[in-house]
Amino acid sequence: MIIKRITPVVCIALCNCVFASATATTETVGLAPNEMPERLVKVLRTTNKAQTNRYVPKVYEFKNVNPFDVVRFYRRVLEIEEGRFASFMAPNGKSGLVLVLAPEYQIPSLDQLMASIDRPGLTTSGGDAWKYFRLKHRAADDVGFLSAVWGNASHTPTRP
Repeated sequence: MIIKRITPVVCIALCNCVFASATATTETVGLAPNEMPERLVKVLRTTNKAQTNRYVPKVYEFKNVNPFDVVRFYRRVLEIEEGRFASFMAPNGKSGLVLVLAPEYQIPSLDQLMASIDRPGLTTSGGDAWKYFRLKHRAADDVGFLSAVWGNASHTPTRP
């Protein structure tokens, strides 16, 4: 008896839910993901903050440098929050694109970072240079001689 009384109420409630969801999708047509209203409640079973972030994609264009030559500058920033990137080199080898997938709060700082590293001559190198010197009449462990050759003559020779 109770089931016969509840059945119409349940049917009306389900129809209203379907109608409500249909109207909700029409008002969000054409909106960007960050402009959509949030009516979603997330119940997460995690203590990892990175899994609760909302990730957005963005493409950066490099005009002065190959994106892979400066990968160390943006890779670590993205890896901290479990973001992703893909770099694409142009046929000339001196420019390209970087597709970034990062939390939305990182996008303004990534904009500044990408603008600052898009300059000619910037590479992933740490700035150290290798110098080769062929020794004819000296031992390779003569620190004083090697220091004198490369500008730091504070050591004394270990051999005559």
